[in-house]
Amino acid sequence: MTATMKVLGQSYPAAATGTTLYTVPAGTSATISTIAVCNQTSGGLTFNLAVIPSGGALSNSSYIAYGTSVAANTTAFITIGVTLAAGDSIYVYNSSVGISYSAFGAQLT
Repeated sequence: MTATMKVLGQSYPAAATGTTLYTVPAGTSATISTIAVCNQTSGGLTFNLAVIPSGGALSNSSYIAYGTSVAANTTAFITIGVTLAAGDSIYVYNSSVGISYSAFGAQLT
């Protein structure tokens, strides 16, 4: 297998809207090393972060962060080292517009 280090996904979602940050392509797997959650506003916000298995749906057991606070004008770095199979997804949700997400890691082909 060949590992390619890369930015796996980036998003600046609308307020109160669930968004898929990254889905592992067919025929590959991925290791998410870090997710950056950047609050670009002057007030504190909250976010949710979930891992959804291929073919699955968002459920209470999917969350790895829920209602997590990120202070104004700061970035929270989540270092997780989770390995995902083809079709698995990283899902994000923020309480208000103003948060950007970036996922970093390796795709294995």
